[in-house]
Amino acid sequence: MPCLPQSNPNPSITITIDSDDESVYSDYLSPEINYKSDARVQFIGDDTSLYGTPKEELLPCREENVTVENSKSSPTSFLKDQIYSFFQPSDNKLAMKLFGNKNALYKEKMRHKRVGNWVIHPCSNFR
Repeated sequence: MPCLPQSNPNPSITITIDSDDESVYSDYLSPEINYKSDARVQFIGDDTSLYGTPKEELLPCREENVTVENSKSSPTSFLKDQIYSFFQPSDNKLAMKLFGNKNALYKEKMRHKRVGNWVIHPCSNFR
């Protein structure tokens, strides 16, 4: 075994830093940069979902629209929308054969919404 100098197994290290409050605060970014009150999150691009169908999600709306939207949304309208979407055409194998591609299927969904009748579409999940 080679001769090594005797060392302490746990050497202690002492670091002294002279700092005042101003230098500590200057290391952080100012909160005005990170927390702007008028900043809104926007998702740019990615108009399709993981399954390739167009997203039908609502974008974040402004505060004026939130109060109007909250007053007219209710559990019954949510249930109505869910049942109505159950009657719309879905992207299954039959729909792809009939419409050809997902864009045409999306247009058929929009047409079905515009008509507004409670018609069970032949390509829906209800059949």
